[in-house]
Amino acid sequence: MKFTGLVAGAAILSVLVSGCVSGASLESETTAAVTTGAAWEAWRAGNATQSGALGERLFDNLATTNEGRHVAALSAHVRGDYNAAIAHYEAIGQDYPRRRELRGAIFESYLHADRPTDALRFATETEMSANARVRAQARVDNPITVNIPGVVGLGFENDALTPFMPGVEGRLNGQSAVFRFDTGGTFVAMSPALATRYNVRSAQCAQGFANLQATQVCQGVADIDLGPVRVTNAPVAVVSSLPAEQLGVELGPVLGTNFLQLFLATIDAPNERLLLSPRGNAAANGQHMALVGGTRTEIPFLLWSDHFIIARGGAGSRRDLNFFVDSGLVAVADDGVQAGLLLPHSQASVWAGVSDPSAAGAIVALAPDIWLGEASQIGQRAMVLPDAAWGSFGTFGGIDVHGLISYGFLKHYAWTLDFDRQVIVLTAVRE
Repeated sequence: MKFTGLVAGAAILSVLVSGCVSGASLESETTAAVTTGAAWEAWRAGNATQSGALGERLFDNLATTNEGRHVAALSAHVRGDYNAAIAHYEAIGQDYPRRRELRGAIFESYLHADRPTDALRFATETEMSANARVRAQARVDNPITVNIPGVVGLGFENDALTPFMPGVEGRLNGQSAVFRFDTGGTFVAMSPALATRYNVRSAQCAQGFANLQATQVCQGVADIDLGPVRVTNAPVAVVSSLPAEQLGVELGPVLGTNFLQLFLATIDAPNERLLLSPRGNAAANGQHMALVGGTRTEIPFLLWSDHFIIARGGAGSRRDLNFFVDSGLVAVADDGVQAGLLLPHSQASVWAGVSDPSAAGAIVALAPDIWLGEASQIGQRAMVLPDAAWGSFGTFGGIDVHGLISYGFLKHYAWTLDFDRQVIVLTAVRE
């Protein structure tokens, strides 16, 4: 998450708590012609299907089998094939010098696969951080449960923050709360003051990352009710840098990607509502999508680590850009227009037409159309970051990520996160 004051004449509020799936076909290479370089090149480009297939074709060569399994493990992880990612890792020789690089992806694969006991064992055996071990222990001790009767619709809160970061009413540990949505976060995030108010017991604290800065993050759990939907033992990150309010509105608990991952979830911005239905329920999911009428565009996505959604997009004539889909950027220019992107300055100059060195830290208008899959918007704004600040997001496992796309773009659609198929469905809602 990121919250700042005035930047370059614009009122800035950013919440940033913290595949591109290629349908690219493999070239008709012989096994001997497949190189580790080709597999890694496909991985860096975000072509995880291709990189996984190329990695598997390296298994038969003793000199490349470990590196092939490395690429295959990463590729399976981001495509949501978590048990395959774990199997590839386990088949890598102990003498492989880069085996340790996979610890984070494999740990998260265990958690995504709902295998917290194995995640705890793995974190202990591979000497991961105390924070990782505490996260796994909390999942062991506090199993997450989800109860939802079918398709559930909840109207957005009517306040000054909702047009930029929608919220819905609910209850947290039995007390009323307004929850915001931010795919830049994990399960639930809140400030220490809110954790005290809502009786969220937090345990292990460690340095984490939120608001583009290092900050203390403590782990806890809470029970959440959204209408008839109930989630028990939802993991909570208590983040010391979160402010009490923005735009005159209290910033309540923030629900992130991993919370939405529990459901088929639609944030229907044009109709100001949230739709939820149980995952893997064909009848309920069909009813759910029938409520979202309009022209649909499906964009495959990758899920890196715990919550980083990466999808293919573009600008102007380019269609080879990878975007981190983080709906929590609320950056508002003086004219009230919300920025739809957050860009490192180097990328802004390469493909977004922003060459002014003084643009770093400002909100600027973008000349090219911006694309997410085959959906596009004109007249988008972007907040430009110095490259060093952008680097705080990490390396996305080595995938080249060219920018962050957020609610200023997504708010033009009813956007659905379908984790069973790993696609974002953008629906241009009928007026």
